[in-house]
Amino acid sequence: MIKKLFFDTDCISSFLWVKEEKILLTLYPERIILPKQVSDELCNPSIPHILPTSTFTEYKTKKLKN
Repeated sequence: MIKKLFFDTDCISSFLWVKEEKILLTLYPERIILPKQVSDELCNPSIPHILPTSTFTEYKTKKLKN
């Protein structure tokens, strides 16, 4: 079984765009990995329609601390 799942910008932004990233967090708890480059791209203020929601930000912050 694959323990870690790496997401690229296109994949994760599809969920962020429709504000349904909770689906990923529910399906793959504690398994999602976002490379720094992806995280940086998602936080770009010039593309506000995919800015991470609080759910995503909390998850990312939690993972960075661990």
